[in-house]
Amino acid sequence: MVKQVPRDRPLRGKQLPGGYNAEGEGPGLVETNVMYLNAHAEEWKPPTGDLHLHLMCVNSRVRWQVAELGSLVCKVPGRCHLVTVRKRGARPALPVD
Repeated sequence: MVKQVPRDRPLRGKQLPGGYNAEGEGPGLVETNVMYLNAHAEEWKPPTGDLHLHLMCVNSRVRWQVAELGSLVCKVPGRCHLVTVRKRGARPALPVD
């Protein structure tokens, strides 16, 4: 499931040109999304296990995107993959002979 960056977070951080406070006076303090993610990075756990990936074009940029549901993309060869993601340092058990 996708976790959203909250929009109603308190204004704090660096001053940006054109930023205004709640009263319409400026420049005000604006917390950027990067600043928010840097402060809350530990709260966002990456997905692990089997992931369904689609090759997508978003805002003129081509990237792999985790898909929760299948779609018409799955019918196009090369645009849909199932991959397994592990936590860094975790290695699969070796078979014992």
